[in-house]
Amino acid sequence: MKKINEQLQKTESIRKLTFIIMWSLIFFSGLKAIGGIFSAIIVAKYDNNLSVDYFMSVDIILVTVVSLISLPWLLICLIFIALYSNWIHRAYSNLRDANVRGLTRTPAWAVGWNFIPLLHLITPYFVMKEIWQATFYAADDTEEWKAQETPSKLRLWWMFFLLGLITWPDWFQFGQTFLTFKIDTWLTVISSISFVIAGLMIQKIMKEITTEQFTRFKQE
Repeated sequence: MKKINEQLQKTESIRKLTFIIMWSLIFFSGLKAIGGIFSAIIVAKYDNNLSVDYFMSVDIILVTVVSLISLPWLLICLIFIALYSNWIHRAYSNLRDANVRGLTRTPAWAVGWNFIPLLHLITPYFVMKEIWQATFYAADDTEEWKAQETPSKLRLWWMFFLLGLITWPDWFQFGQTFLTFKIDTWLTVISSISFVIAGLMIQKIMKEITTEQFTRFKQE
């Protein structure tokens, strides 16, 4: 009894800390989007077929300064991944401690799928879906919770996250002309906006799951 109550409290503490980091990530993602638009305005005057070697000195300084936003963003992103993984592990462990039947993974593998190439594009969504279903619908000695529908916000969160992830790399950074530089710049804008939306949505999802687990599984 005492163990699960402590675990639920720790899950809430991790969620709150994750929120602080997520708001920082959202802030810098917003800055990246604004910086990308600023860079796009700067390079709009250049002919698409020219090499980026023809950048004017003032313009390249401005674009470089804007690109430096990516450094704190990446650092915060790594911290968020660590905290988010901790929360996933704890949320899944809470379901185990509450003796929910029919869980298909261990808490460790609920996190591990995030780091397996290609599968990390699919499986983490189903992990979150399973956590949501088991948290809100699991009942004693049944597995009927697996058939319950999940809200559309879970699918939208993952859709925006994938869009941000796919458009995040500088796909055309080698042998650049101004055309490919402009494409990369606008992909950065799309990626940053997508991460902002996904970040806002995952905050809400995590809060609802944590609150529901605390309400349902806390023992007096």
